[in-house]
Parts: sequence; structure tokens; C-alpha cells
Amino acid sequence: MQEIEILGRGGQGAVTTAYILAEAIFLEGKFSQAFPFFGVERQGSPVFGYVRISDKNSFPIQHVYKPEISVVFEKSLIKLAKGKRLISSPKTVDAQKIAIETIGKPVFGTVLLGALVKSTKVCKPKSVEKAIKKMFDCKETADKNIKAFRRGYDETTN
Repeated sequence: MQEIEILGRGGQGAVTTAYILAEAIFLEGKFSQAFPFFGVERQGSPVFGYVRISDKNSFPIQHVYKPEISVVFEKSLIKLAKGKRLISSPKTVDAQKIAIETIGKPVFGTVLLGALVKSTKVCKPKSVEKAIKKMFDCKETADKNIKAFRRGYDETTN
């Protein structure tokens, strides 16, 4: 079983990113589980999204304590990352710049998802694009996020 943590601040899309990744994994025939962790804080407080991936449909019912990978939305949250491998903005890819240019606002989960997929090969890019289309009912929003995902994938430096 593989575990991934996604760290952001409320409103940045960390939890949505976790759900998109879990759906992409599921579309490839594997089992996945996504869940958030946050307190009663307001927008701007740290938020965690977790994804578990397995070939078996059996997951522990507990918190993720030792993720293999941490995807971190901003530098101030790196100290909270527990993963052995780190994917972050702007170290891996300039996610904020790409998000503003493609989506029109600094919501850059799909950009970092592109970086994660390119760096780890956790799933196929086409699976993520299908998952994005399922997540966002509005075609325009889905198209912008797919474009952001592709740029994140293409512009990632390993």
C-alpha cells in the first residue's frame, strides 16, 4: 500500500486534489481511498488531504502517519510534511504562476498533481484528466484545470 499526503491551506484545493488523484487511481483498476484532515479552523488554516493506493480493497481505518510522498502547496507548510519524498511549489514547479495563468486564480492543486504524476508515475496523465472532468461539472472549469495539470506535468523539474 502506498500513502500520499497533500498539504495546503483552506481554500487552496488540497482535499479536492486528493479526491482527483484517488479517482484517477480507481479509473486504472486499483483501489484508492481519499480523505481530509482538518480542524474547525477557517480558510487559510492548514488542511491535509490523504490518498491511499493498493491492489487490494482493504485499508486501515486510521490516520496516515508515514506517507511515502508529501505534496506541499506552499513553503510555510514544508515543516509539517512527513513524506520521504517531497513535491512542492516552487521547488518542483512554479504552481502559483501556472495556476494564475491557466485558471485565473492561485488554486494550484491540479498543477501540483501534474508534478506528482510526472515525478512518481503514480498513474497515467489521461486518468487524471478523466478524473478532473468527473470532479468539475462545469466544462470551462474542467478545461482550465486540465490545462493547469498538463502544464504542471510538462514544466516539472525532477
